[in-house]
Amino acid sequence: MERMAQDTERLPRTTGDTRDGSNTTYRVSPEKTLLPETPIGALERPGLVDRCDPAQRRLTLLVSAGGFGKTTLLADCCRRAEERGDLVIWLSVDEQDDARRLVAHLTYAADVPWEMAEPDGEAIRSTEMLDLDSLLAGIRSDSRRCILAIDELDRIPDDSARIIDYLIWRGPANLHLALACRQLPRLIDVATPIAQGRAISLGPEELRFTYPEFRAFFGSELTSERLGALWQESQGWPIAACLQRNFNQTNATEASQVGDNWVASRLMRGMATSDRKFLLEAACFEWADEDLFDEVLGVGSTQRLRELAILRGLLQRIDSGTRFRLHALIRRYAESELAGEDRDLRRRMAVAFAARGRTVDAVRQALRANDAGLAAEIVEDGGAIRLVCAFGIRGLQDAVGLLPEDIVRKSPRLRLAWLAAQAIGGKAFDPVAAGGILAVATGDGNDDDLRTDSLMLRGLMLMCGCVPAGSDAVRSVMVEGELAIAQTGFDPVVSAAISYGQAANHYQLGHLDAALAAIRRARGFSLETPSLALAAWILEGAILFAAGDVASSEAALTEALNTAQRQFPGHESPQLIGDAFAAEAAIEANRTTVARRRVPPLDRLARVGAWLDVYAASVDVRVELAHRQNAPAHASAILREAWEFARARGLSTFCRWLAAVRVSALIRAGRQDEAKELWRETGLPSDLEQLVDMAQQSWREMEAICCARVRLLLAGEDYAGALALGDAFAARARGSSVVRLQSWATAQAMCAAWRGGERRRAREYLVENLQLFRRTGFSRALLADPGTAAAVLEELDTDDEYLIAAKRAVLELIGISGSHAEVVFTNREIEILARLSDHRDKEIARALGLTDNGIRYHVRKVFAKLGAANRQEAVRKAKRLGVLTAVSGASDPSPSSRSAASMQ
Repeated sequence: MERMAQDTERLPRTTGDTRDGSNTTYRVSPEKTLLPETPIGALERPGLVDRCDPAQRRLTLLVSAGGFGKTTLLADCCRRAEERGDLVIWLSVDEQDDARRLVAHLTYAADVPWEMAEPDGEAIRSTEMLDLDSLLAGIRSDSRRCILAIDELDRIPDDSARIIDYLIWRGPANLHLALACRQLPRLIDVATPIAQGRAISLGPEELRFTYPEFRAFFGSELTSERLGALWQESQGWPIAACLQRNFNQTNATEASQVGDNWVASRLMRGMATSDRKFLLEAACFEWADEDLFDEVLGVGSTQRLRELAILRGLLQRIDSGTRFRLHALIRRYAESELAGEDRDLRRRMAVAFAARGRTVDAVRQALRANDAGLAAEIVEDGGAIRLVCAFGIRGLQDAVGLLPEDIVRKSPRLRLAWLAAQAIGGKAFDPVAAGGILAVATGDGNDDDLRTDSLMLRGLMLMCGCVPAGSDAVRSVMVEGELAIAQTGFDPVVSAAISYGQAANHYQLGHLDAALAAIRRARGFSLETPSLALAAWILEGAILFAAGDVASSEAALTEALNTAQRQFPGHESPQLIGDAFAAEAAIEANRTTVARRRVPPLDRLARVGAWLDVYAASVDVRVELAHRQNAPAHASAILREAWEFARARGLSTFCRWLAAVRVSALIRAGRQDEAKELWRETGLPSDLEQLVDMAQQSWREMEAICCARVRLLLAGEDYAGALALGDAFAARARGSSVVRLQSWATAQAMCAAWRGGERRRAREYLVENLQLFRRTGFSRALLADPGTAAAVLEELDTDDEYLIAAKRAVLELIGISGSHAEVVFTNREIEILARLSDHRDKEIARALGLTDNGIRYHVRKVFAKLGAANRQEAVRKAKRLGVLTAVSGASDPSPSSRSAASMQ
């Protein structure tokens, strides 16, 4: 390093052209011979340094595009060599380093006071070779191993390449070369030493970060989801990872600008103008297959792209096939660089994409070309609303959602597709606001496409719950659908979509046999439509779960996942939607670990085009898990988030379901007054017939609303009202084939009967529930009120060995799950519980400074929460559930009991 202070015009032994007897002095650049410092925050990669150690072989070669860390890795290898005592010569070269200047720099970099030996007789008779041979003779005479590292080798001219080739083949035995470049200069033979086992070449796949290295590079500051997203974007390219990390806390605009600067100044440095233009056009493709790429950019373009040295390691193959894409960093740069100057290219891309059925990509490119008319034509030619059959829910939403509103209004088919996208998003359908488009579509015209699209729209509305289940509009759609399917030669794809909508509606109304028949018919029609077949498997899994056939449900959801992996690799929609239903099935059977692992959050579901049933399943499981973790505040936060989500999107049915779930959560937390107010505010029904009406609401809505209403009535000590509703709820549930509904209805009716003093009826409902439990494993409904369930189970006297086994199993589950996390007490109730067994109400009132009536009020609350009939039973159950430790009658509750029960 001290040489920086020396004269930079030092005269090396290299001389000038000897033909005229003149001498030439070469100006050397000392900074080119300095070993680069390790970048701040660089990731240590000791395993890779070991593998690249130049001392192990004659030649070590690092070949990749820029940004793969070749320089840093090479410098790390040299630092390790210096620590061992090796002689290290470092040189960063460029286009100015012709043969003589290269030798001058090597001589300068060596900086060893050798007495230069005379070259041997075999030396080439040129002055640069003469001095090079003198340098090599000096290296040969040194007892140390010499590491010669040359960075950016691809920049040197041809005469310098001959020097490097000479070093490989004529250098002394103690000389080891380590070279880094983007591509090999054509005049250097590295193939022979590699074949001989004397050299190693490492490319992008060896140099890019592995996922464990990537995770270590970022540390623990990111969530696993965020880290996974960054990994997918960076693809392990070190420079991309550096930009991601350095700008993780800053705005995206600045990060993008810095990334663009690096691509322009480093990656594309020295590119010919024609190659640069070609690369920018190639980067406009988010991904492409070889035929498409050659069609749009010209025959041979794929091969030309592969041969660009700057892309070595940055051209990613997809699915090990003919599809490929450029790295996201380059694609972003191209988009900002072209900035609207690529309209003709985008139009050609749009036409080519449309011809291959990539409608969403085609629409996106047409709009980037500022050609909305072409985009609309592509959507109509692609099938308009029928895009949902080929591309799924999200595909339809994306294609239609990209179109400008004024373009949509001009076409009835596009308006129907837009309404379908709205329906999928949960928006209630308003024929007046929609301009009577359905009337136009189903009028006296002869447009078969319009009539078919209208039927599909109505089917999607059924599926998504955008119209009340069982309404006249729904019934008319069901009839129209049957007539359409019965027509000879009717489009099987449309038949599949209609059958799917019918299955969804039957499912919502609890007609599960009819739903299964319709969904299997849909699958038969959709053999040529993978997205519909996939959706059918998912819905079949949900139907079978509601019917209590858990094993078959899991098999259907597994088949859906397998289908998704085969037909839609990389698409997360099937996985997330299937996970929501699988998590719900797991939590009903008390498999908490499985439910926690599988349940997806709302925001991810919204991104993939889910519908109301899926959202409800996700929220239901997440709220239940929060309660089981004794985290009512977290449960409230989940429900608030879901409420805002539903209101912002106008999901009225989802809002209704959420209102009932929120009421139940408030009662569970001991906040009955707030629960009553919320019931009034949200307009939930109080009339018995409306509560159990399965003709105008889905079974899922009825389940949530009836459960919440029973709990609300019990909290208000209206035992007669609770029992009447429980009886009606159970009777209506038995009339459906929804076993899950029957499980909840009988559990709620049991609680109402027990609290109302009807112990025999409570036991009868318990037996009915246990029989369902034996068939399905559904236990969550009983565990929702573990105190009451335990009390009724204790009174159940039976000789039926199956019921005895079920009773034991549920009691064991109550012991595991029925803790104070399930039955929530205030501090005041704990204080009263601690005195119940040995003190009268008057004594407790004096001790706590309350009135006699106040104590009696709290005692009733405690009895209700525990499902207890007297004081001794209440204390015994509280101890068994862990609410109280063993305390003396007059003592205060222990600190552990007090903190465990404090849930306000």
